[in-house]
Amino acid sequence: MKPMLCAVSCVVACLLASTAAAQPPLTVVNAGPQGSLDRLEQANEIRIVFSEPMVTLGRIPSRPQPAFFHIRPSVAGTFRWSGTTILIFTPAPKSPLPFATTYEVTIDETAAAVSGRRLARPFAFRFTTPVVRLLRTNWYRRGGTVDRPMVILLRFNQPVRPADVTNALSATLQPHSWQPPAFTEEERARLARVDPQALGRFEEKVRATRAVANGRSAVPLRLTDDWDKKTYRPGPDLVVLETAATLLPESWVQLTLAPTFRSPAGPATPATSQDYTIQAEPAFFIDGFLCRQECDADRWNPIQMRAEVKAADFAAAIRAVDLSGAERPVANAKAPRSRRPFERDQSDRLTVEDAGFDAQPPDRTWAVQAPAELRAADGQTLGYTWLGIVHNWHMRAFTSFGDGHGVWEKDGGTLLPFYARNMRDVTQWAAPILPSRLIPTLLAFEGGNFNKAPEGPGSERRHGGQADRVLSHALDLSKALRPGNVGLVWAAVQEGEPIERARRFGEPGGSRVRASVVQVTNLGISVKDSPSNTLVFVTRLDTGAPVPGAAVSIVRLDNSVSWRGTTGADGVAIAPGTRLREPDDWWKFSFVVTAEKDGDVAYVGSDWNEGIGPWDFGTGLNLREASPLLRGSVFTDRGVYRLGEEVHLKAILRHNTADGIRLLPPGTRVAVTVRDSRNHPVDERTIALTDWSSAEWTMTLPRDGALGDYSLRAVLEADRPRPKTAEERDRTAEPGPEDDEFVPYEKSVQASFLVAAYRRPDFRVDVTLAGASAAPAIAGDRLQGVISARYLFGAALGARPVSWRYSAARGYGAPQVVTAKFAPDRWVFVGSPRDENERPWGEIGGADTTLGAGGQLTLPLETRREASVPVVYTLEGDVEDLSRQHLANRATITVHPAPWYIGIRRPSYFLDQKEGLKTALVAVGLDGAAMPSVPIAVTLTEVQWTSVRRAEGNGFYAWDTQRKEIPAGTWTITSAAEPVPLSVPFKNGGYFMLEATGRGEDGRTAVTRTSFYVLGSGYTAWARYDHNRIQLEPEQRTYKPGDTARIMIQSPWEKATA
Repeated sequence: MKPMLCAVSCVVACLLASTAAAQPPLTVVNAGPQGSLDRLEQANEIRIVFSEPMVTLGRIPSRPQPAFFHIRPSVAGTFRWSGTTILIFTPAPKSPLPFATTYEVTIDETAAAVSGRRLARPFAFRFTTPVVRLLRTNWYRRGGTVDRPMVILLRFNQPVRPADVTNALSATLQPHSWQPPAFTEEERARLARVDPQALGRFEEKVRATRAVANGRSAVPLRLTDDWDKKTYRPGPDLVVLETAATLLPESWVQLTLAPTFRSPAGPATPATSQDYTIQAEPAFFIDGFLCRQECDADRWNPIQMRAEVKAADFAAAIRAVDLSGAERPVANAKAPRSRRPFERDQSDRLTVEDAGFDAQPPDRTWAVQAPAELRAADGQTLGYTWLGIVHNWHMRAFTSFGDGHGVWEKDGGTLLPFYARNMRDVTQWAAPILPSRLIPTLLAFEGGNFNKAPEGPGSERRHGGQADRVLSHALDLSKALRPGNVGLVWAAVQEGEPIERARRFGEPGGSRVRASVVQVTNLGISVKDSPSNTLVFVTRLDTGAPVPGAAVSIVRLDNSVSWRGTTGADGVAIAPGTRLREPDDWWKFSFVVTAEKDGDVAYVGSDWNEGIGPWDFGTGLNLREASPLLRGSVFTDRGVYRLGEEVHLKAILRHNTADGIRLLPPGTRVAVTVRDSRNHPVDERTIALTDWSSAEWTMTLPRDGALGDYSLRAVLEADRPRPKTAEERDRTAEPGPEDDEFVPYEKSVQASFLVAAYRRPDFRVDVTLAGASAAPAIAGDRLQGVISARYLFGAALGARPVSWRYSAARGYGAPQVVTAKFAPDRWVFVGSPRDENERPWGEIGGADTTLGAGGQLTLPLETRREASVPVVYTLEGDVEDLSRQHLANRATITVHPAPWYIGIRRPSYFLDQKEGLKTALVAVGLDGAAMPSVPIAVTLTEVQWTSVRRAEGNGFYAWDTQRKEIPAGTWTITSAAEPVPLSVPFKNGGYFMLEATGRGEDGRTAVTRTSFYVLGSGYTAWARYDHNRIQLEPEQRTYKPGDTARIMIQSPWEKATA
């Protein structure tokens, strides 16, 4: 037996040795960072990933000291294991890795895994922290003129020494292609007569500019400490230079940093040189008009210049001569037109209109001249007389019905106007449309392209009239109308040939037909549709009276009638259950509503909602809300969890129906899904609701799951998504699990919670912001802000990085101690800003700095003395501790404009002109008591809106509206212990703004504003828009039951029948 046992033992030992030899050794599968780094933060952690566990799960050392890890040069820091296979080395926060340094990391063969396997050979890798890189180059001229030195600002990715930069930097002119402007032969001939020396000066300037463009000489630079420090923040990473010699326009300066350029922090250098080319200002030439020959008179035709010119200088210099027939100078306005809000005061493209001339007339030839003395905004002088000649043709020819749909009131007659300009002849059609053929006819114009004519020959017609004027021409509809001169008509005009020297408006080769579906009627239709029902209101166009007994039809695009009905005595018909639109494409044309009465017929399309859409009234639209919506709440017992913890969840669900909120039936099955931050399912289950339409359950988070925000979704089992077929899938959606699991929010209730490997903060941050004394802060007082950070055990945090921001926001009311005695429903304090578009003040200051040794930063902060209104100032501080954990806090304070507020007894929003305004004023101290002897200046301003129609071409116009303020009166009163009455008469009605300004002896002011409408004589114009929406203005914003509400109707029409 013994020999046999020995043999068996030997065989087993050999097998074990063979198996161990076959197993692969320990390896490093990944390590980083490696190579040249772009940012220093990339070296915040050095990671080594091994092929198998290096430590035992559950017994991972908290402060490992792996002897197999070596880094050269040596770096102080700490190690930690992330899981069992990833070793992370973090450099000490007090001594981060320097720039421009190459490190070599070696993992020697003593590294052993839990299994006992070791590295077969050492593993090494290298990385280099960021070398010096030029991030940005900016430049500007001192004083903004070309005769001053150029300031060049070089921003690097790390601190540098200016002397090192100048030693490594070279600057030379770089040759580049340059093309001079050109004159036409006609322009050259006239310019030679007007100024015989002009062409010679032009050629001389061209030669000089070409020599600059071809230059290769060195550009001397020198360091400077004088630059725009507000725009370009000083810092150790910024080097500022300036040219030491004159740098001419059209110069290109190539800056080159040598590859040997070293950082002060380390020896590593860039592998290649770094280049940047500065393109100086273009030399000042005038290229000429955008169009010179056969120019459309209605097109924009600026003079193109290679440098910007101030509009005022341009207007003073430009002269024009009309060459059509006998030459004559063109007179211009004494003052150039004012610049529009969106236009800058200087430009490199200016028109003769900018110079104060009227637009060049059609079919005329102008010669426009600029003198040699014309100066550009950058100080360059033109240096030669410029002349440009423009040959204008007529304005472009067109015809137009305006919109594709037209409504022509029956009382307007049978002649339908259409517009035309510069069109010699047209062919026109007018064909009747039966109500049963309305939908097919409209679909023929699918896409809104009303460019088809009825079948059959039209009638040819020649146009006369003055050229270059938009003229109205009549199209006779009488043969296409029903008895009573009503009906639906397909009207069309096909353009013939334009007059001589005129082009056709629009794209070449485009359709020449302009069509319109016109309803000649005395019926007006207003429609309000929803999936629940649709309201149709039919009125007379001439009187606005309701039309009873009108036959109403809702017709779908397949020409089927969805509903028929008849209006009642009030002109209203209501159709129930009208799901007429697709929820996702509700805005598309999907049906028409027609109304017929005594042979008269009218229609309205479902997409006729410009200016009256839901969003125009501050509300949304979701047609899916017609079906019961799943509403309620799903939530967890806490907001933050660790991996492996138990989560308690609860759902409270309801159905939101058109009839109100409803409980779901007991036992309703609800599918609940929890997904992690990677959108992977963590828990899926189906729960049953109780009699109270709620449910509770628990789940346990996985111990090895992902961190981050987890999502929770509850949907009815009946609405649980299933895989979609190709036909069901949205063409715009990307196929995949996310699309397959998608459920509209109307059918789901969602929530989220956070899963984190979190720890409690070791410190706290406190921020205070207060005035210099215990008294309330007044505008102009200096505030003291304090940011302090302390460990929770009491010690100061020390000198740690802190980021602070100081901001301000406008206040809109007086403090509570004032409004408690002077109720807001009777008194106005502060009120609204004078300009509704006034921007918030926002951030005032801030910096990234360091706390003091005591863990505290004290900041003296200024306030605006001229504020006139309360201002809420906010100080925010963000502190970083040794472990790079951030905590932030903030403090706010309201700074009052003065030691008192001015109150105006609240007037009615609608005042009668004859009765005037009866109000009172009071100055109220910060303790709530009335303060006498405060001088109060009261101003009354009438606000008007001036609106003009602007032609957009092709017969379309748009409104341009400007706000205008007209002084209407001033008063000066002195406050007393009781409110001081004030009576204000009105010469006319309109919209007014009353402003009261109290001024103290120290110059501080407090302002209160209120506004109102005065109903009476005179014309009141409000802002005009391109839609026909009627604005409703209530007298009050809030009402009590039983109150009588007065509402002003702001009609977009000056005259209307209602």
